[in-house]
Amino acid sequence: MTHPWDPVAFVIRLQANLGPQPLARALRRSNRQTDCGRSSLAYYLFDTQDRGVHQLLGFASAAHFAVEKLDMKRRTARDLPWEGHWRSCPSSSTSCWSRCG
Repeated sequence: MTHPWDPVAFVIRLQANLGPQPLARALRRSNRQTDCGRSSLAYYLFDTQDRGVHQLLGFASAAHFAVEKLDMKRRTARDLPWEGHWRSCPSSSTSCWSRCG
């Protein structure tokens, strides 16, 4: 049985010497993946802080957890959960996830 916190492997195929249009598509796709990764981090850090899970993990805040366990810069760790605040609404997160595929 898998759990939501189990690591998931993503396979990204990299191709050398792409032509201009395929290269532009690859860049757009990579940019969306970066956006979605950041969105996911924001969502889960907000959830961690909002529900107090950081305390169960032994940290003073979600930002403290992110700095210590995710090697995140302090400012990013402090600001990112607030980006995730609007994503806690299912309708906004659905629109984000539809862009991520």
